[in-house]
Amino acid sequence: MKHLIYSSILICTIFLCTTFVHAQSESLGQINQMLPLGVDFEIIPPNPGPNESVNAIIGSFDTNLDSATVTWSVNGKVIKSAKGLKNFTFTTGNMNTSTNLSVTVRSAIGESVTKTFNFRPTSVDLLWQTTGYTPPFYKGKALFSYQNKIKFIALPHIIVRGREVSPENLIYNWTKNGSALPDYSGYGKNTYTMVGSIIARPIEIEVTVTSPETNAVGSASTVVGISEPMILMYEKSPLYGIRFEKTLLNTFTLEGTKEIEVLAMPFYFGVINAVESGLDYTWSINNRAINDGQNVTSRTLRQAEGTSGQTRISLSIENTKKFLQSASRSFNLEFGKKATQEQSTF
Repeated sequence: MKHLIYSSILICTIFLCTTFVHAQSESLGQINQMLPLGVDFEIIPPNPGPNESVNAIIGSFDTNLDSATVTWSVNGKVIKSAKGLKNFTFTTGNMNTSTNLSVTVRSAIGESVTKTFNFRPTSVDLLWQTTGYTPPFYKGKALFSYQNKIKFIALPHIIVRGREVSPENLIYNWTKNGSALPDYSGYGKNTYTMVGSIIARPIEIEVTVTSPETNAVGSASTVVGISEPMILMYEKSPLYGIRFEKTLLNTFTLEGTKEIEVLAMPFYFGVINAVESGLDYTWSINNRAINDGQNVTSRTLRQAEGTSGQTRISLSIENTKKFLQSASRSFNLEFGKKATQEQSTF
């Protein structure tokens, strides 16, 4: 007597580092059709990428697979055939080339079922950018900080009839931390934008891209951590300009001069520029705040006549519009040769 059995796929999430990877498989939706013999099929990963190792597994509650003859074929060529051969590993082809996997199960009493899968690996690049502030001409990437906006962009590479399909002609399904985002998913929706919460947790984003014309599928995922805003301090020299080659850390000694201009640069705050009204700068000498009403990014420090020693210079910055965004930085300013008194003037 034949049974109605539904086959299933174990859904797996693929985690990849720094750059963002990708995979695709055609015809996996067909796996849900009814089969004459109760056999479950599992493909790991379900959407393999180009030249990626794939593990195919079969199972059954309907028949004893240990006594069944299982035949695995790739692109029409029999690779393995034996009793109880429930696991099979193969490698997909190059990007946008087809690999056909076929498995035939024949039970000890003569019942059989054949299932064929077609894999056509593609790639999807998943990029992100955030609104965090960085100084002009900064060559690095702004990192994601609390309460800032972050935008994810999917760039699929799916080939149909020899041409790469335009991103706006594909279907996108976005998930965040494993939860579906139906309002941001759909036809042509290749971007997802969100605002960071006040809870400092990494954000896991995954996107699956489908071609409505061929059912080709690609996916990508990434995890973005939360970075705290920070401050870097530099000497602003009248001769050399801003000395970007060395930040002011630990101790800086005045040599051949009795003054120094210190420039502070904020990073990753949710502002457009460093002097935006939402940023509050508090400069301190030896932990005593300078309350002169100025809210500036730089200060000039001068050695008082006849003094020597070491002074602690500190700066804290707060974003009054986003209460979790704050940072502080300090260094010791050493002047003179004899350590007699810690003092400096602005």
